[in-house]
Amino acid sequence: MFFDKFTIAFLAIGVASVNAFTGTAFLQGQDNFEICPNTCPRTSLGFVGVAPDKIAEGRARCCAVVSIAYEGKNVFGMILGTCPSCARSDNITLSANLFQQVGVDPTSVKEISPVVWNVL
Repeated sequence: MFFDKFTIAFLAIGVASVNAFTGTAFLQGQDNFEICPNTCPRTSLGFVGVAPDKIAEGRARCCAVVSIAYEGKNVFGMILGTCPSCARSDNITLSANLFQQVGVDPTSVKEISPVVWNVL
């Protein structure tokens, strides 16, 4: 069976959207971020923290790349830790550079909502 690249892209988007989460993104800080126990590869991507239960349930994993959408802007980050205060929610923490990439000043705004994120 033959699939062109557009069909494959459409199918990939459809599968990925099933695993999308919608929540609030908080600016990462010492009180809402715990680093992953394993060492992730060096990356230029911004840092993402997810609820510990997402990792325990296998719905997210340390070192995974995440797409994040906010107000029409899409950026990518890497899960480098957990957000204990995000437990049992679809909320995440983002590094300051990810806030900047979606057009938000992290010196004046500490949370944005709604954000849609997806583990790739």
